[in-house]
Amino acid sequence: MMAYTHISLFVPVALMGLAFSLIPAVNVALVAYIVDQSRLGTAYALMTLIQQIGFFIMNLLIGKANDYAGAGLQNPGGYAWACGSSPSSDSLAWRSRLFFASAKLVRMAMGWKLLRLRRASHKWWL
Repeated sequence: MMAYTHISLFVPVALMGLAFSLIPAVNVALVAYIVDQSRLGTAYALMTLIQQIGFFIMNLLIGKANDYAGAGLQNPGGYAWACGSSPSSDSLAWRSRLFFASAKLVRMAMGWKLLRLRRASHKWWL
């Protein structure tokens, strides 16, 4: 969005803040609804652990991509891969798009699996 428009930086930051506040609100309510009360603390801890592992892995992957593109103070154009375009290499931009698209597909597959498990338990309408 920022690479192709002249929108203020406040707009994407506000949208990220909104997303980061809504997603945990939904997850916390969902865990409380699905998990038995005697195991609720363990479920919250497991949910937080999985999220933190995901953040750790994503930071490593993004750092590796930045290193591969030569991003840094001397080469700020190396960060262009994250915008979906790279002045130095079209293949790098294609790889970044493929990476983020595959991450979305994994999330969709996991959501579909959870929906199927929920329907199998005959509580799909809850």
